Amino acid sequence: MKFEIINNEQGSLDYRGFAFIKNSDRIIDDDLFKKLQFERGELFVENQIDEFYDGCFNPICRGDDGKLYAVQFVYVNGESEVKTVPFIWQEVEPC
Repeated sequence: MKFEIINNEQGSLDYRGFAFIKNSDRIIDDDLFKKLQFERGELFVENQIDEFYDGCFNPICRGDDGKLYAVQFVYVNGESEVKTVPFIWQEVEPC
């Protein structure tokens, strides 16, 4: 999925006026999970997952489906550059 950052303010999710939608699924890019696990180790990916929920200081983004998500981005080596890509996301709503 592609995301457009719409809120990158400092502070936790609730401080910025958002909350995870109850019963919404946390989505992890499985291919990226395996790649990062191989390249950076199990501890790195587990820390990324933990960081996602520790106050959720992640950007609020609009997905290409029009919904709002908190998104954990990670740096990866692309073909010609280092770039950020979405790794974990979960639907949020204003509260």
